[in-house]
Amino acid sequence: MGIDVGTTRVKAVAFNLEGEPLASSIAEYGILTPKPAWAEQKPEVWWRTLREVVHRLFKDCDVHPGDVRGLGVSVLTPALVPVDEKGRALRNAILMIDQRAVEEAELIHRVAGKDKVFEITGNRIAPGTYTAPSILWIKRHEPEVYEKTYKFLHANGYIVHRMTGAFTTDYTQASATLLLDIKNVKWSEDLCETLNIDQSKLPEIRPSWKAVGELTEEAARELNLPRGIPVAAGANDTACACIGTGVVEEGMALESIGTTITLSYITAKPSFDIRVLNRLHAVPERYILMAATSTPGAAYRWLRDQFYRRKSGATYREMDEEAERAPPGSRGLIFLPYLSGERTPIWNPNARGVLFGLTLTHTRGDVARAFLEGGAYCVKDCLEVFKSRKFEVSEIRVTGGGAKSRLWRSIMADVLGLTLRVPNVEEASCLGAAVLGGTAAGVYGDPIEASRRIVKVVDEVKPRLGNHVKYQRYYKLFKRVYLKLVEEFDELKALEAS
Repeated sequence: MGIDVGTTRVKAVAFNLEGEPLASSIAEYGILTPKPAWAEQKPEVWWRTLREVVHRLFKDCDVHPGDVRGLGVSVLTPALVPVDEKGRALRNAILMIDQRAVEEAELIHRVAGKDKVFEITGNRIAPGTYTAPSILWIKRHEPEVYEKTYKFLHANGYIVHRMTGAFTTDYTQASATLLLDIKNVKWSEDLCETLNIDQSKLPEIRPSWKAVGELTEEAARELNLPRGIPVAAGANDTACACIGTGVVEEGMALESIGTTITLSYITAKPSFDIRVLNRLHAVPERYILMAATSTPGAAYRWLRDQFYRRKSGATYREMDEEAERAPPGSRGLIFLPYLSGERTPIWNPNARGVLFGLTLTHTRGDVARAFLEGGAYCVKDCLEVFKSRKFEVSEIRVTGGGAKSRLWRSIMADVLGLTLRVPNVEEASCLGAAVLGGTAAGVYGDPIEASRRIVKVVDEVKPRLGNHVKYQRYYKLFKRVYLKLVEEFDELKALEAS
């Protein structure tokens, strides 16, 4: 069974050993935004929703709970959860799009320096995207929580603890802390001492594909599963999606379109770039160079919720149908989808969403298409990072909820000027998590071998030259609009704080 705890929903899928889905269940929840640029969730909601979907999974299907051989968990990354000695969350989880810890990130710059941090961790200093700034924020603003914290977990660490009682993190999540010596795969005593973070509060680091324990009697009762099922350490959703789409070989890339959009490049060497997120993969001897945008998918959902909702509710298909009637370029509209700051490659927590070029002649469909094109421009911005390093991209595969949109896939191919290949898997993160669970249970020899065997390409989307040429011009304007507004974004942030 693969379980994906995402930004807005939990999904559980039972697969046979050939990776074919047998049953699935899903339930949604929301993001808490108690202050501007904050983003939180209640960890108990993850667990309660997970119980709900697992219970529902076995209804009206031929799969029995006793058939489950292994469990793996894919999760949003990072989502920081301080817990006490019993594993109880001491506060809401701080999510990856949260920007509260800007001052703490600046503190890390001052006391440790970006060069030292990059040398040790392979990453840049940024709030939300990495959890060290969030830990320092808790220590500064909620000292009683910091003192009571037994371990700082991430989402899969919290879920796995509820399942097994173990306090762990996996390779992919440890890479997202700014506290990991990434080349030696251990916590950096140097950085912990420099930042005055108690290293004893950090959990044990385990390979994503290894079993950390078995389903306890209490967890089995709550989930209506047999006790003793092996549980893998799990991994972030992007790494799981890479496994679930067969993106495990050097030179391959995965574009995952969801609440966020990530473009992940696989390498066997620790050759990092400070403009992207550099992580250990959830398979042996691989790294992921992850260009991660913050909210293009969330922006399209926001547009749906604010401007398309009727009593019956609007679907993304209806939005796409309107957007498809608009021409490439949305008749002169450009959308900057920075609704919660932005990560790769501009790294600007103060960036905001902008709809540029709006006139009285524009339609709702023009706006919808501009939102989709804005997400594609962000991906192209990320791809330029890899091209500048002369990293050879041998193949791009595409997955995620947004990848189900034929229109968005087509726009992406046209903007990038590259062929996108579609694998035979809809729930890639769940399949990747299931492969990790199967490896932990000894069903598979290793996750790379399993991924190669299970995943096949079933479709591809080729770019159209005329559209690509047109989009090149719009992309250049997209970049210039952002650059001209950088100072204004900073001023707006100051006004918000006054």
